[in-house]
Amino acid sequence: MTIGTIIKTERLRKNMKQETLAKEICSISHLSRIENGKIDPSKELLRKLSERLGVPIVDDESKNVEIEHLQERLETIINLRDQKGAAQLMEELNMLLLKVPVEVALRIDLELMLIRAQSVLHKQEENILQALAKFTETDLTPIQAFRVQQIKGMASYGVGELKVCLDCFSEALNLMGILPLSNFERADFYYVLSIALMADGQKFEALEKAKEALNFFQSIMVGRRVVECYLVSGVAYKQIGQMDRALETFQLAEKVSRQFDLQTFLGVIYQNIGAVYSAINHTDLAISHFLQAITCKKQPEQQVYSMLSLLNEHAKLGNRKDIRHWLEEGYRILPKLSAPMRKRFETQFDVYQALYEENDERIEVSLLTAVRYFQKRKDKNQTKHYSKRLAEFYASKRKYKKAVEYYRQIVE
Repeated sequence: MTIGTIIKTERLRKNMKQETLAKEICSISHLSRIENGKIDPSKELLRKLSERLGVPIVDDESKNVEIEHLQERLETIINLRDQKGAAQLMEELNMLLLKVPVEVALRIDLELMLIRAQSVLHKQEENILQALAKFTETDLTPIQAFRVQQIKGMASYGVGELKVCLDCFSEALNLMGILPLSNFERADFYYVLSIALMADGQKFEALEKAKEALNFFQSIMVGRRVVECYLVSGVAYKQIGQMDRALETFQLAEKVSRQFDLQTFLGVIYQNIGAVYSAINHTDLAISHFLQAITCKKQPEQQVYSMLSLLNEHAKLGNRKDIRHWLEEGYRILPKLSAPMRKRFETQFDVYQALYEENDERIEVSLLTAVRYFQKRKDKNQTKHYSKRLAEFYASKRKYKKAVEYYRQIVE
């Protein structure tokens, strides 16, 4: 790419006319000859044009950015979920983009690396989507387009836009067929795709992609990514009814977590093991694992899931003392949660509060509220769960017409 082409590309990206760029710097005709590759600008003229465009511009011979080394660092940061390393890399990339002149294609590569590093940090999805918007009207190479779609899909999932996420991942999947992607990029994409597929109820497809990612991460012995793939696979096995496989997979996740000293995973692993035991009606084992999960979890946002699970198990056994205890613990922790999460769990705790009080009117209202809440949020699993409980409640009160209505919703 000639230096004139770079100048023209940057000008067009900023919707800037030739006369605007050339004003008080050079004549329009002189700028036109530069952009058409007929002459090269002097160093002083190039400096002035760069300043007006707001980007440093040089030809290919001047770039000295070690892009492969930066990419390797980014892969390590992603694999380790290294937030400190991500922040440091972002700072370095920002400095490069500000101080080191690079041509347009390389600039886009660096900007995408910067945004992907940002995705390692928590609660950055809105900023990421905003940063990606600039590439909508930009000519990208196929691999740049793939990376944009993957990052956009991940961020969209993070803000609850599952359909947008799946659309982006579908486009990225199409691009994969024509790209010589590294094994890391393929495995990394398959992992995030498996999570989105699980959220969409595509359990078998999610399991397939998680296994493909797992094979690569096992081959390079990245414990954290192996555990993540085991967790997705275990949940998929559980949801398709293969409880023995699910339990075996979660136990493998626990083993790898201990081998690599990944203590932060133990809470979610015990939670999932407890959920398997709950599904096969081993209530005592489920309760013991949910208690282990709470002990391992440090944040209220993590602990509240186990509290709800304990409420469910004690409700099965009719342990009123324990139900009351975990209701008190649950309501105590609610103010520490974010507003959306607080509303979600308050809706569910209210069901158990009504059941504890044995107040039929309140039970009906709380179950109806839960069904409508999860319907609105398009949460299929929870909508089915509370629809089933509501149908069972109506059947127990001999309100068969209403019971049939909610049983039908479960089937549909």
